[in-house]
Amino acid sequence: MQYLRDNPEGYWFKARLYGFGWTPVKWQGWAVTVAFVVALIWVGNDFVKIILLVATLIIICIITGEKLRWSWGSPKNN
Repeated sequence: MQYLRDNPEGYWFKARLYGFGWTPVKWQGWAVTVAFVVALIWVGNDFVKIILLVATLIIICIITGEKLRWSWGSPKNN
């Protein structure tokens, strides 16, 4: 948890501790995540719109988040 709280760069999303992907760490990241889920429910089964929503979420994560990487546990500080 300390890894997720330690955010001097102000990232909205930080790399997950285990695996590949991001997790929201600031209120802006959580707001984007909630908006994404609401939009998914709203568009229903429209495949093209779902792809556009996912692409938009990934772009937002790339712009406002930590560099994406594979990890297995908290990074070691040397």
